[in-house]
Amino acid sequence: MIDPDAIMAIVGWSPAEAVKTKVQPVTDIRAKYVPAAIDLVSFNCPHAHCGALAKQSWYTLHAEPMKKDGTPLIIDEQKVKDTNLDHIEAPEERKKLSWWLEQMARGRPFLEPHRDTIDYNLANVSLSLCYSCNDVAIWIYDRLVWPQRGEAPRRCPSLC
Repeated sequence: MIDPDAIMAIVGWSPAEAVKTKVQPVTDIRAKYVPAAIDLVSFNCPHAHCGALAKQSWYTLHAEPMKKDGTPLIIDEQKVKDTNLDHIEAPEERKKLSWWLEQMARGRPFLEPHRDTIDYNLANVSLSLCYSCNDVAIWIYDRLVWPQRGEAPRRCPSLC
């Protein structure tokens, strides 16, 4: 049997935090399934490649208008291969840009650090970030909209 206090110590929660965040101690973490929900800070990751019962960090979203007649930037794998970053002298800047290009080419949402003035807050849209796989999920109001598929398997009602 897994010690619930040991589990909470591993994830960095005190028993008081576990109650406050609706995390309940479990006797066997492998058998526990917590469906993704907007009012929880720990649930099974909705991404098929992960599915871990993990802490989730929540984010609000902001919007910035594109320049007149601007369209979204789409970067594919070929553009990444064709991009020469040798002209960037600072290795750390090259590394950051390379990471950004790779993330863009994946075609999946990701968090990009950015600190400027905020033009608009995007209300009723939130992101959750899985502590286990570092991928984001997109929520509109209280509904998970991305990933559309890939929820961790639900426990069989008959416990088959």
